[in-house]
Formats: sequence, C-alpha cells, structure tokens
Amino acid sequence: MSFHPEQIRELNTHPPREGRYGLYWMQAAQRAHWNHALEYAIDLANGQGLPLVVVFCLVDDFPEAKRRHYRFMLEGLAETQGDLARKGIRLVVRTGPPRQVVPELAAKAAWVITDEGHLRLQRRWRQEVAARLDRRCAAVEANCVVPVPVVSDKENFSAGTLRPRLHRQLPRFLTPLRQRRVRHP
Repeated sequence: MSFHPEQIRELNTHPPREGRYGLYWMQAAQRAHWNHALEYAIDLANGQGLPLVVVFCLVDDFPEAKRRHYRFMLEGLAETQGDLARKGIRLVVRTGPPRQVVPELAAKAAWVITDEGHLRLQRRWRQEVAARLDRRCAAVEANCVVPVPVVSDKENFSAGTLRPRLHRQLPRFLTPLRQRRVRHP
C-alpha cells in the first residue's frame, strides 16, 4: 500500500467482521479523486474480495449552513456519484445524523473507514459512530498532505513556527497516490 501509518488512525479496538461489503463513510473529503481515505478503503475491499459502499450522511442542521450550501454540496455529490460509479462503487446518501445512519449500514459491513475531518463536530461524529460499532473503524487523513499530529502536537499561533515543521515532513508525504478501481463491485 502507498499509505503512511501516520495517515491512519484506529477509532476503536474492534477487529474487522465477516461482511457483505466494506463501508467508506465520506464526510469531509467529498470527492472520488485524490482521496486517501477512499483509496485506502478500495485497497482493503480489493484485498478481501469485497465490494465497497460509500455512505454520505446529509444532516439538515449543519451549523451555519444555508440553502445555497446544501445546493452546492448536492451538486458536488451528484458529480462524485458518477466518479464513484466509474470506479465500481455505489454511493448511498442518507438523511440523518451519522450516529444513526452509519451503524445501520455498517451492520452488514466488514469494517468502516472514514476521512479525518478536523471540525469539532466531525470529531464528535467519529467518536459517536466508533462507539456504536462492533467492527473495525478507522480514519484516514484525506485533506492534509501531512497529517496534523505529525506536524505538531499543540496549537501553533504563528505560521512562522508551523511552516518549518510542515516543510520538514513534506518530502516524506508528497508521494503519488495511485487511483484504484474496486475489483468486486
């Protein structure tokens, strides 16, 4: 695999289960290209001979979101659905909070992979979902070239202190990401 161990964070201690498919819970990385979490989930699914299902939870009370935000997001998800279909992957969009939607779909899944969103709300969602699952749940950094904990373990108040730390790590993480297709749709 072309993933660094620092990009992957286990969200619970459960092992994978027997399942009919692998489940990728898409939240912050709403795209089918250049998405490390998606590519990692495809690798897992291919390695286990499973199809991959992507779920997106549409919450109607996202903080400060307006009608135009939802319209823009839904237009993007329609494009993402087509891109995923070309990779042999089904996108399921459900209305409801992730703590309800993801465990329902995970009941028949071998494992759950999600992307690492950095908003407080996204962190809470991951925590709630992982606590409700009885199978492996892991997050993969898909929106930052260098995972946040690798750059710094504390808040940085100046780009002058953060930038050198980031630049030291770039050569290790700036590696090509191979685009994959699901072999068992």
